[in-house]
Amino acid sequence: MEDSFQRSREHAEKINAEVQKSIAERALQSLREAAKTVVTINGAAAVAILGFIGAVVGKLSSTVPLQIPRLQAPLLIFSCGVALGAIALVFQHLYEDKDLSIYQLSMKQRDYKARNEYRTAALVMIGLSVVAFVAGCIVTAIRL
Repeated sequence: MEDSFQRSREHAEKINAEVQKSIAERALQSLREAAKTVVTINGAAAVAILGFIGAVVGKLSSTVPLQIPRLQAPLLIFSCGVALGAIALVFQHLYEDKDLSIYQLSMKQRDYKARNEYRTAALVMIGLSVVAFVAGCIVTAIRL
């Protein structure tokens, strides 16, 4: 009877570990995709502003001296958003490395605190990058 209970317990622990690993892998994938997305949207916004500046300069109109300085702040904000997204990717990578090494250790040796700090840092950078994108859009709308 006790042997059967022990086998059932070990089987349940094995299934639990597999489910937790699957959840962690999906969380890693989501974090990675979020970081890539914020880099892409901020980068695309910066490229759009550079394209607009190129079009304005190409026309050589009298508004050229007025338009270009007005777009410096939005360009800087979007560039900061790209940088924050890149930092998020670094923290995501550190989180992923820590996460993979955790699953190679026994349950008692898991270092959840360091792993969670990397994830939290990545999420904060992603959030700040989104804020930079929204702020850049608002500043662009105000200045044009």
